[in-house]
Amino acid sequence: MKWMNLLVWAMVPVGCAPLLAHHGTFASYDRDKTISMKGTVTQFQFAYPHPLIFFDVKDENGNVVHWAAEMLESPGILKNKDANWNKDYIKPNDQLTIVCNPHKVATAKVCRAQELTVNDKKIY
Repeated sequence: MKWMNLLVWAMVPVGCAPLLAHHGTFASYDRDKTISMKGTVTQFQFAYPHPLIFFDVKDENGNVVHWAAEMLESPGILKNKDANWNKDYIKPNDQLTIVCNPHKVATAKVCRAQELTVNDKKIY
């Protein structure tokens, strides 16, 4: 019986490993900084585990810069009282304002969404 207890305790880390496998999110983004941008949606991927928004912004010289933002909630819980989220909820050419945590690599044009306003309606 003692060996069974040992076996069970030896298997606990193996069984829990998948729980730790996901989420390098906070390792990738600088949680201590936020940036705010206005731009135009080019694509919305309503994907598991995190929806992605691709958008264009203009830099200080007027050049178009392509960005992507990861949303934390998965589609299964991306619901609020004002919206029924689906793949068509955010569309190309929608105007957005986003507040997000930038990537730790300064040249990466990727961020983690904190707040999102689309067509003057705060949705996230």
